[in-house]
Amino acid sequence: IVTEIKPYSEFYRAEEYHQQYFEKLDKNPFQKS
Repeated sequence: IVTEIKPYSEFYRAEEYHQQYFEKLDKNPFQKS
């Protein structure tokens, strides 16, 4: 497996419902390590 690491050219912010994911679903113990 070869992975090429390049500088990013654009950043796409996720939809608002994906923001603060762990804070919103803090009661599920399987989400944190």
